[in-house]
Amino acid sequence: MNNNTILIDRYLQNELPAEERVTFEKQLENDVVLKEEITIQQKIINSIESIAVKQEFSKALRKQWILQQVLKWGLIILIVAAISFIHHHFKNHF
Repeated sequence: MNNNTILIDRYLQNELPAEERVTFEKQLENDVVLKEEITIQQKIINSIESIAVKQEFSKALRKQWILQQVLKWGLIILIVAAISFIHHHFKNHF
């Protein structure tokens, strides 16, 4: 990792003190290579964040599906148990 990468990371994370930030932004105005590096690093950060969001969404969908299955099968078991109880109860009384 070169100094630009570290500096860009600190800049993008708002970790530069005000004076360093101003100096960096002045350098950014005149340095095409630095502008390109910051653009690339920002795209990398955005991609990583996007992947993380997609993974969290996928986890949430899986959890929702599991909950739906538990509720569905729980309801089915409850209905079968109720029918068995009613059947057993009436069978013994008639």
